[in-house]
Amino acid sequence: MNQQIRVLKTLQGYDAAISRLSALMDIDFSESSVEESEFKLLWLVIQSYENIVTPPVIPDPIDGILFVMEQKIYLGWCFHVVWRHANCDINLAP
Repeated sequence: MNQQIRVLKTLQGYDAAISRLSALMDIDFSESSVEESEFKLLWLVIQSYENIVTPPVIPDPIDGILFVMEQKIYLGWCFHVVWRHANCDINLAP
């Protein structure tokens, strides 16, 4: 570990942490190594910063219902197409 990991307060600190995490991802480190500990700690600090800066979006219930309805229509259409092709009279065997 080259430097101490600190609480992220600025975008510059976040960018530096992301760069270090990316560099650690390229290293093939062993379990229980210093690099693994640094990786896990950086991941937690970055995740915490992202949760503070961009809080989770609570979806609108109506949008959720519409999305599910659209998916059911799409999946029903896909099932119909697959079922129709599976039961066709064309023999594709050589």
